[in-house]
Amino acid sequence: MSMSEGVTITVAWAIKPELADTFVESLRGMFPVTRLRGGFRNIRLLRSDVDPNQFLLIEEWDEAQNFHDYAQFRVETGDTAALLAMTISPPQMGVWALNPLAAAQA
Repeated sequence: MSMSEGVTITVAWAIKPELADTFVESLRGMFPVTRLRGGFRNIRLLRSDVDPNQFLLIEEWDEAQNFHDYAQFRVETGDTAALLAMTISPPQMGVWALNPLAAAQA
């Protein structure tokens, strides 16, 4: 069985300054369960060098449906509500095909 090309999910978060460290620790605590979900490939959390309250979550999944199933799981556990309570504004999500239209490497 061949692996699909997959999708990248990006979620940009603007977090309340007093909750930024809590946000990071919350996601770190979720990652061990995330990696067990069907279709999961990898996940990374990045923090802006310009604004320490801006974060980018980058996930790769075999299919968009795998991510949607995972997102529903997080809604059901209450994790999504807990994360949203830490935000300044709603997170911005994107779904991207993994096959690049253009690319370069060093």
